[in-house]
Amino acid sequence: MIENLFWLFLVACAIAGITLLIRGFVLYKETFKSKMRFLISGLAFLAPRETILIFIIWYFELSGKRVISILIAFFEILILLIFFASLLGKKASRVTRNVTMGGSIFFLLHLLVLTILIGTLTLLSGSSLMKLFQWSDGFRYVENSGEITIMQYSGYDVDIVIPSEIDEKPVTVIAEEAFRMNPDVTSVIIPEGVTSIGDSAFEECSSLRSVTIPDSVTGIGYDAFLLCSSLKSVTIPDSVTTIEENPFASCSALTEIIVAPGNTNFVSVDEVLYSKNMERLIAFPAGRGGSVQIPDSVKYLGEAAFDGCSELTDITIPDNVRTIGAWTFAYCKSLEGISIPNGVTTIGDYAFGGCESLTSIHIPASVTSIDSGFILDCNEITEITVAPENMFFTSESGILFNKDKTMVIRCLPSKSGDVTLPDRVTIIGEDAFYMCTEITSIELPEGVTDIGTGAFLCCNNLTILTIPDSVTNIDSLALVPFTGVVIHCNEGSYAQTFAEENQIKYEINGSTKTVLPSLPGIPE
Repeated sequence: MIENLFWLFLVACAIAGITLLIRGFVLYKETFKSKMRFLISGLAFLAPRETILIFIIWYFELSGKRVISILIAFFEILILLIFFASLLGKKASRVTRNVTMGGSIFFLLHLLVLTILIGTLTLLSGSSLMKLFQWSDGFRYVENSGEITIMQYSGYDVDIVIPSEIDEKPVTVIAEEAFRMNPDVTSVIIPEGVTSIGDSAFEECSSLRSVTIPDSVTGIGYDAFLLCSSLKSVTIPDSVTTIEENPFASCSALTEIIVAPGNTNFVSVDEVLYSKNMERLIAFPAGRGGSVQIPDSVKYLGEAAFDGCSELTDITIPDNVRTIGAWTFAYCKSLEGISIPNGVTTIGDYAFGGCESLTSIHIPASVTSIDSGFILDCNEITEITVAPENMFFTSESGILFNKDKTMVIRCLPSKSGDVTLPDRVTIIGEDAFYMCTEITSIELPEGVTDIGTGAFLCCNNLTILTIPDSVTNIDSLALVPFTGVVIHCNEGSYAQTFAEENQIKYEINGSTKTVLPSLPGIPE
């Protein structure tokens, strides 16, 4: 009802504006003709202004902040009334009326364009395209084929009961990010009939303590409950057939994940979530600590499966495991050591990232693929070793290389002082020296051709980087200017060109040069 009154009010103002405009034409026809050039220029100004204004109002409408959109509309109407009064004032001189006429017509057109745009959108709201603009009790929703998808919640309730129907149509989907980063919600009851919980639907709802998932949900999306730090328990009903990666990552209070006995796709053992055949460990409750023995049946450790398990001190991985996914053990801050069994073939990005207590790591012979970011932010690791039988990797002096030492994969963050690389190196890989904050100088050997993204980022104490003439490609994000690093290179080299283009200090034959960014209108 309030919505209808709001739009009716704007339409009434538009009618009043049109009436006033016609009156102006009749009373001041000659003045209007003489102001035609003014009006044309005014319309040219109005077009972009009104476009911006309508989207501002509609943004607040979509966000459920009707008070703000009403205030904006009220301000526009107030301007109209001021000029309306000045135009019709009996004491106004003819000169005043003539001067005011142009401004009055200008603002009448202003309101008219505004109302036409809003009115057009309002009329279109009956079509399926504009259903995104519908609200009910704080829920923004879209209708598709007679079913409702919850797109957003902007209400003030902390204990939320999602309606099973809106406008007598069933609610079936919780969309991506529908409740994302809502810090106030403490409980959510999802109604029977909902079949899908979208990606990041409840991500970072930091006060969420409980969620009721009905026995109609079939899919739970990626990061669905990521960083719900107050969530203590979750029950997966029989109906769920798909659970994407990271469903409960970094839920630091979570102590149990329960799967209904009748579920044919998933199972929980000791309140840990697995695939039904127990070959894939999907999620370990991050609120638990101590030691963990992963069952022998497990072959795949899911993405972020142990992410945020900050109280775990020891994890035993069975010999059957083949893959350690991205972020699998990220931020297991109390983990002091871990044994990767000979059988693992793949170690994903940030697999052990943020493991602050980890001091050493051994790569077994079976590993064939390692992401360069697998030990980022592990600043206490002082030793990395590779089994001699490994056919793909080797290590030397705290640096992980490919087997023939032609590519630098990862340098330990704890490495310090001066670094000289083997003569065979030709490629500095992505993030190879990222966050190596104690290294002061690096000398690349003749023969290096490529330097990857982030190779020397955040090397805060790096002052000298020697780049040979053989280098022909440096990623623009390999290092950044104004960090204190000076590139040592030869005249006419690619390294010199890179330094000049990126405003990085460089030195040629003992002479340091600083390249300042060029400014418009100022000669270099």
